[in-house]
Amino acid sequence: MNNLTESLSIHNQVINKGNPSRNGIFDIFKYMKLMDVLYLNWVEDLPERRGGTLQSFFFILLIGLLKLSGKKVIWTLHNKKSHSVDHRFIKSVLFRLLLRRSDLIITHASEGLKSIPENTPKLFIHHPVDTNKQNHKSIHDKIYDIIIWGTITKYKGIDKFLKYLVQNGLAHKYRIVIAGTVKSVELIEELEQIDQDYPNIGLLNRFIEEEELVELIEKSKLILFCYQSDSILSSGALMDSLLFDSTIIGPNVGAFADLSQEELIYSFKNFDDLIKLMDPLLADNHSKTASETKKQEFIKANSWETFSDRISKELSQL
Repeated sequence: MNNLTESLSIHNQVINKGNPSRNGIFDIFKYMKLMDVLYLNWVEDLPERRGGTLQSFFFILLIGLLKLSGKKVIWTLHNKKSHSVDHRFIKSVLFRLLLRRSDLIITHASEGLKSIPENTPKLFIHHPVDTNKQNHKSIHDKIYDIIIWGTITKYKGIDKFLKYLVQNGLAHKYRIVIAGTVKSVELIEELEQIDQDYPNIGLLNRFIEEEELVELIEKSKLILFCYQSDSILSSGALMDSLLFDSTIIGPNVGAFADLSQEELIYSFKNFDDLIKLMDPLLADNHSKTASETKKQEFIKANSWETFSDRISKELSQL
């Protein structure tokens, strides 16, 4: 969100910059007279926040008020639906409302365009890469075969992948490190049990500082995203991973499918497919998906500065 705010500030004034909301959607009241555009992210998850039902009801009224006053609404469609099944009805109401009433819908995956009504202005643009972060060096002596990193939640399919390895007698085969905070007690118990049973699978259940994360990724042959969810479209962690000299593998959905078509990463359809893909890549210590030149061209073309230019152009046309 900080990157987004800084990016939008290049060509426009972000009037709540540096003032994160303490009262959720109600904070918008302070800016009603000043704003021209309301730029929304992850509003479909509003029912899960504190006072979520009340906030959701207010938001429905707010959208109507904004449209009557001639203000514009931009919404980034990050996922096809909420990852969580809680408050499903209210979330679906908000989702349909945003699809109908937004003046522009942005998606970071070409697949997301299918979810947007034909008469709604839409823009597919890759999730920006933070080019302020330097490309990371390659370490030849790899400690791990696979690293799975980021906040660990059910929809990311990490538990399903590990269970697949156990059930197919493959759990001893790969040196795996899982780095990130686990978000549910049930998931913690499942992953910790596997961590105890298999010394080659390590779980770091905590927030990983950037310096440590960089070191872990540099010591890993493959970066794996094993999402097993019909809600996923885009991933900021995927774009951050491009800055590393590592082979990246993800599911053949959303942004992962887009980058696979760009020949920047590898993609898989199921876990059987994943194993067939991983084994030869792990055997070849020098395997890469794309040439360094091609990757750098993609990163340069999809920086936050480029994103700012594109959004500014779209705003001028609203």
